[in-house]
Amino acid sequence: HSTSRRQRQMCIRDSYIALIIIILCILFLAGYFLFKYLKNMSYEADYEQGVEFFNKKNYPEAEEAFDKVLAVKEDHYQALYNLGLTCLYLKKFDKAKDVFKKAMQINQTDSDLFYNLGLVFHQENEFAKAIENYKKALSLNEKDQSAMYNLSLAYKQNKKFDKAINFISKVIALDPANKDYHLSKGIIYHEMRNEEGKNEYLDFAIEAFDDVIKLDAENEVALKELVFCHSRRGHIDGTIENCEKLLAKDNENCDLRTLLAFAYFSNKEYKKAISEFLKIKSSKNPPEDIDLNLAFAYDKNGEKVEAKKYYKQFIENKPNHFASQQLKVYFEDSTEEKTA
Repeated sequence: HSTSRRQRQMCIRDSYIALIIIILCILFLAGYFLFKYLKNMSYEADYEQGVEFFNKKNYPEAEEAFDKVLAVKEDHYQALYNLGLTCLYLKKFDKAKDVFKKAMQINQTDSDLFYNLGLVFHQENEFAKAIENYKKALSLNEKDQSAMYNLSLAYKQNKKFDKAINFISKVIALDPANKDYHLSKGIIYHEMRNEEGKNEYLDFAIEAFDDVIKLDAENEVALKELVFCHSRRGHIDGTIENCEKLLAKDNENCDLRTLLAFAYFSNKEYKKAISEFLKIKSSKNPPEDIDLNLAFAYDKNGEKVEAKKYYKQFIENKPNHFASQQLKVYFEDSTEEKTA
C-alpha cells in the first residue's frame, strides 16, 4: 500500500513537470512567433516609409529606410528594387549596380531590373553595357517602349546610327503620337549628317521635325532644329518661316535673327535683311562683323551712301580685319572692273 502511494506521488510529480515543460515550450514558441511578427511589422513599416519618401522624391530618406529593411531581411525584393532606383536618382551608380544585381539573383525575369541597370550604365556613358541590358529587357518584354527608346539613344551615342534609326522607328510605330520619339529620330538623322556628310539625312531630319510640329506646333526644340536643317540644306523659305515663329516668342535671340537676316539676304529681300541687321546692331552684344553685314546689305539694295558709312565704321572698329583692305577697294572704287 505504501509503495503504491509513492508511485502515485511520482506520477503526479512527473505530470507537473511535463505540464511545466509543455507550458514553457508554448511560451517559447509564442515568444518566437511574436518576435518574428513584430520584426516583420518593423521592416514592413520601414519599407512603407521608404516608398512614401521615394514618392515625395526625398531620396536620401528613402535610401535610409530601404537600407533598414534590407538589414533585417536582405532578400526583400521590392526593397532591393526601390533602393536601386533611389541610388540611380541619387547618382550613386556603383551602389545602384550592386543592388540591382542582388535583385537579379532573386528574380531573373523582371524586365524592369535589366532596363534600370541599363539606365545606370547609360548615365556612366558605358553605352555597350547599357545596350546589353536594354536588349535583355526587350527579350523579356518585347513591347517595352522605354527600353526600346533608350536603346535607340544608346546606339546613337555609340555611333551605330542604323541601329538607332531601326529602334526609334519601331517605338514610333508603337506610339506614333509621342512627339519625343519623332524629335529623337530627327536628332539622330541630323547627327548622321554631321558624321557622314550626306545631305539627304537633313531631308529625313526635316521630315521628323515636321512630324513633331504636327503634334506640338510650339515645340521650340523642333523649330530650332528645323531652322538649322533648312539653313544647312539651303531651303531659304523654310529657314525664314521657322525663324519668324521662334522670334515671335524670343525677340532677343541674336543668333536666330542673324540666320533670318542672312536668309532674307539670300532671298534678295535686302530691305528685310537690313531691318534685321539693324535690330542686331542695337542689341546688347552685337557681333563684331555687324557693320560689315550692314554695308553689304545696303550695297546690294543700291544704297551706296549708307553702305560706305557702315564700311567706314567697320574699318575704324576693325582696322586689322582680314577683309578691310579688300573692302576698301570694293567700296571706294565704283568702276565695274574694280567691283568685279
